[in-house]
Amino acid sequence: MYQVYVIQNVQGRFYIGISEDFKARAAQQNAGVTKWTKGKGP
Repeated sequence: MYQVYVIQNVQGRFYIGISEDFKARAAQQNAGVTKWTKGKGP
């Protein structure tokens, strides 16, 4: 099952994503591993 999620960075920009494993994807984004969140903080 896929989950759709929306996150907002500190600049107020939104990102809409989809993932089968939201907890793992959120951990990647909070760690700055993904292109969109890299260097922008959790």
